Amino acid sequence: MREHLREYQFEATEVVLNCVEAPAAGPSLLLLHGLCDRWQWLLPVIDHVSCHTHVHAFDMRGHGRSSRAEGAYLPEDYCRDAGAFLCDRLSEPAIIFGHSAGGLVALWCAATYPDRVRAVINGDLFASTQRLAALIERPESVASYKALQSLAGQPQDLIAASPLASRMPKETLKSWSTSTSLLDPLTLAYYVSGEGQAYVAGLDMDEILAAVTCPVLLVSGDPSCGGVMAEEDIAHACDRLTDARHVQLKGIGHGLGLSTADPEQLPKAIDDFMESLL
Repeated sequence: MREHLREYQFEATEVVLNCVEAPAAGPSLLLLHGLCDRWQWLLPVIDHVSCHTHVHAFDMRGHGRSSRAEGAYLPEDYCRDAGAFLCDRLSEPAIIFGHSAGGLVALWCAATYPDRVRAVINGDLFASTQRLAALIERPESVASYKALQSLAGQPQDLIAASPLASRMPKETLKSWSTSTSLLDPLTLAYYVSGEGQAYVAGLDMDEILAAVTCPVLLVSGDPSCGGVMAEEDIAHACDRLTDARHVQLKGIGHGLGLSTADPEQLPKAIDDFMESLL
């Protein structure tokens, strides 16, 4: 681990979260990873911003080295943990960057604790509850998540030798296999059963978007490369957010370049947005 990073445990209401901090002078920046990842997935961003921001990140429940939650892995569960961290650990309003599912958590925090969130950077997320439910219900999604669940929590060498690993880019294989070995299989319960409507039952994206009053940067991946934030998502979000801006990363998919050899577009988008807040 980088020498400037400090890893520690935070006792949230129901779980113990594995957290990391890079203290530096500057605004507080909370980073939230996506489903099946862990905080290390965000290291390219941490390395870029940690010299001029006070960086915080944590493994979501059931992910990485955070504790398991006996199957309590609905969006509202992840949101509740982030809210506890935001209110108990940070002394000032934070800018929150959330990738994929982490973007949903970031928006929820901004809607629920407007005095604790200065701005949100939303990384390639559906803006519609129904679009998310439909993705979970797709047969190809169910098959993919079943294959992933069968590997979750298994030894890393077994995961790296699996047929699913052969689909992963070489540069992401080690990080992906480590994250999967630390993943609670129950985090994928709704995904492997295709229960999209049940998964989003406690989630109203329109209500969340309408309640967010801080500036929001929508960062979308390139649809031709696997980005999931479509034009309809961008329009849907912009119509409901008070202060929305958008940037698309060219030639980069849903991963936003976090795992590639060229992760420069995302840090630049973050820098430009943060400078606009000054």
